Amino acid sequence: MVKQKVILARNIQNAWQLSDDVKKKIIDVLERLPDGECLCHGDFHPDNVIVGERHWVIDWMTGMVGNPAGDVVLLFRFGTLPDEAPRAVKEALQHMSTKISQIYLERYLSCSGLPFSDIDEWMLPIAAARLSEWIPDREKQLLLNLIEERIS
Repeated sequence: MVKQKVILARNIQNAWQLSDDVKKKIIDVLERLPDGECLCHGDFHPDNVIVGERHWVIDWMTGMVGNPAGDVVLLFRFGTLPDEAPRAVKEALQHMSTKISQIYLERYLSCSGLPFSDIDEWMLPIAAARLSEWIPDREKQLLLNLIEERIS
C-alpha cells in the first residue's frame, strides 16, 4: 500500500497554484511530521460513512498507510455551496458542518489520546495537497488563504 507522505508530496507538487518555493517549504514541513503505519482512508468525511445496524466506511480508493492525524485533518473540509444557493441553506449547512466537525474532533481526541497540536500540524500539507484535486474556486481560495497564513 502507498505511503501517505508520498501521496501528499506528489499532490503538493501538482498544486499549480503554489510557487516552487512554497511547495518546497510545505514539503519540508511534511517530511518533519511523524510517519505512521496505520491504515488511513485518505478521503474520510461524512459522505463516506454509512450508518445503520452496522456502520461502514466506503470509498477506499484513496487508502494509504500513514499517520491517522493526517487523515483526521481531511474532515475539516473547506467545501462551499454554489453562489446561487439560498443564504439560509448556506448558513444552516455551515453551522451543521462546524458542529459535526467539532463533535467528531472532540471524540477523536478523547479516544486517541492525541493532543490537538498533533492533528493541527498536518493542516498545512493536507490543505496544499487538496489544491491538486478538482474543487470549486471558492474552496481553493480558502485553502490558499490558510496556506498563506501558515507559511508566513
